[in-house]
Amino acid sequence: MTILIKQSTIETFREVLKKKQRDFKVIVNISGGKDSTFLLDLCLRYLGPKNIDAIVYIEVPGNTHQLNVELVHKIIDYYNNFFDVKEKFVHIKKPGCYCHEHREIEDFWTYMQRHAEIPYCHKARWCMYKMKFNYLGEFIEEMKWPKRKIVTIAGIKLSDSKFRKSRYQEYVGKLMPGAIQSHEWVPYGYFAIPILEYTTSEIWSYLKIVVPELYNELKRVYDEYGDTLNCIFCPFKDKSTIQKHARHDDIRRFLLEKLSKIEPKKEQSRKVKERWMKILKAPNLEIPI
Repeated sequence: MTILIKQSTIETFREVLKKKQRDFKVIVNISGGKDSTFLLDLCLRYLGPKNIDAIVYIEVPGNTHQLNVELVHKIIDYYNNFFDVKEKFVHIKKPGCYCHEHREIEDFWTYMQRHAEIPYCHKARWCMYKMKFNYLGEFIEEMKWPKRKIVTIAGIKLSDSKFRKSRYQEYVGKLMPGAIQSHEWVPYGYFAIPILEYTTSEIWSYLKIVVPELYNELKRVYDEYGDTLNCIFCPFKDKSTIQKHARHDDIRRFLLEKLSKIEPKKEQSRKVKERWMKILKAPNLEIPI
């Protein structure tokens, strides 16, 4: 079987290399899922490790499962055997974000409980910019890299949602300028999205053929848990994924306990909570794998 790399991927990488030649720093974001593993594989093979300054993995305080942490490290160990990337890998683990109102550090669940604010749409996705982009920005500052000369590469697909299809269609094969007013992309430098045009089935096929060891591990985790649990709770998860989470008593109890303590102020947030609670409490959690 021939694996075709889409022209838009090649064009995006060409743009990244042009920035690299102008002394931009290149960061690849990974989460341990199939999309980010596919992204990392393409970056290493087509950009080359010498053109990557950091491979960054960010835990969401209180909302990232240990299974995900272990999986990410397995993925890095695998690629280190071929591309010597261990020194480029950055694992960011923070206790939470500082809340000026309460004058202390709050993790994902503490913040959500105190502020009664469950993320419910992309514009209300505070967890992304408070507990990922902020940490990435702190890392860049620690490295003393100019934020205006950063290219961040991420594994977003048009097929992920209608919102992303409409939002990112114009950036197929191009770089996207950063913008502070958005919660969907980094607020500095440029954003590279080289896998926009791929489908989920194409990504699974690629991984199965090119990196069968990682494919087998990822497929096992997806079949058992629904995803790789970089975020245990996420408002965008579908029913099947939540049901697979709920089949594991420890995860089910954890989510029920945490969600029961939150009293959302906004109707949209209440609907997200009700949806999750209904599925988690359902008596029949047997679903096909």
